[in-house]
Amino acid sequence: MRPPDTDRQPDAGELTAGEVGDLFETVSAANGRMAREVHQIIGSRAAVSQAPVDRFTRLADELRPGPAARAQLGALDAELLAGTAVWTQHRRGQAGTAAERTEVRWSGGLSA
Repeated sequence: MRPPDTDRQPDAGELTAGEVGDLFETVSAANGRMAREVHQIIGSRAAVSQAPVDRFTRLADELRPGPAARAQLGALDAELLAGTAVWTQHRRGQAGTAAERTEVRWSGGLSA
């Protein structure tokens, strides 16, 4: 899935429900990515070196679309509700059972 264009700040009337759903997915993916990375960092005994610094830099670059998407979502009203429905349907389509949906919800929706 292509991340939404988070560099521009559209008027609420410019976004479709699908685009709002994409914004939700972007925020969710960033949250899941950050949670997984923090979990790995906590479990690591690696000393500070250039490798973890490079990893943090890449992580920061990968997370940047999340806050931008969250800011766009905060500016919406009616489209937000329609986008929520689209996003929920999309995520439910990826996981069939209640257990699978729970895993998707808590993992941020990304596969390892």
